[in-house]
Amino acid sequence: MAVQASEIVGNNPNNASGGAVLGSVHQIESLARARGDVLLHETHLSNDDLVQTANELAQLAGYLAQISTARSEFLSKVAHELRTPLTVAKGWISMLRYGELLPDQERVIEVVDQQVDELTRLVGDLLDLSRREADTLVLQLEMVDLVDLVEQVVEHRRELTSLKGIQLVVRASQNEEIYACIDRGRIAQVLNNLIDNACRYVEHYCNGRIELGINVTETAAHISIRDNGIGVPPEHLPRIFEPFYQVKGQKRGKCGLGLAITHELVSAHGGSVTVESKLGHGTCFHIWLRKMDPSDADIHAQEANL
Repeated sequence: MAVQASEIVGNNPNNASGGAVLGSVHQIESLARARGDVLLHETHLSNDDLVQTANELAQLAGYLAQISTARSEFLSKVAHELRTPLTVAKGWISMLRYGELLPDQERVIEVVDQQVDELTRLVGDLLDLSRREADTLVLQLEMVDLVDLVEQVVEHRRELTSLKGIQLVVRASQNEEIYACIDRGRIAQVLNNLIDNACRYVEHYCNGRIELGINVTETAAHISIRDNGIGVPPEHLPRIFEPFYQVKGQKRGKCGLGLAITHELVSAHGGSVTVESKLGHGTCFHIWLRKMDPSDADIHAQEANL
């Protein structure tokens, strides 16, 4: 026979406080039911909140995608609009060089020519950034000896850096060939960007030095660009590859695109670029690219361009 708890409590003559205990039981049961109702209500609220939050995030993601697309289109249009007047200016500069010029005039034309080249490079960076964001950047891949490429870039830059009082050297194993399947022009652009960046931070009066090193691991080719400049504060290192980011308080930087383009171009090759720096002791950038066997040149180039 089933026995109710109320019967045990209420009919027990030896339990003087039976009514109090029964009241407590009822209170506990009521509290449990109320707690269950609250939990059920909170569950419904949580589900509704999750749905609302998910919808808001999806809407925000859509806005961000629209903003990114608009920015890429804007950068591309601006870059294309700037190219025409720069091409015209370059043509007029070339024509001026044919005439008889005084030394002061030659210097003025040289300065103007350098500034036009700098603007042209900036326009190219804007186009590269917009193409990378739009996923339309095309690489012309081929098997390249990285040691030869590094030495060629340094040879082309050595005279200019020496005029600035900066020593530019290469550190690589003699007679060593290190191959990677890359876009030769793009990786040369990366190296030039990093050399330009180093030149801006090297103190000319204290035997400025930029050293490019190249070596290999089992699977990767490693290129380093090390300088003995002023270094970068540690709090700025995590954002150093962001587009248009500049270290506050330092006037040596330009528009903040060179390192961003460097990061994007290396990433487009499936590689990576990192940086380490210490104030007063210089900065070192590390480029990692997949090492290749030159005998597989045709296969890798075809696969990479698919």
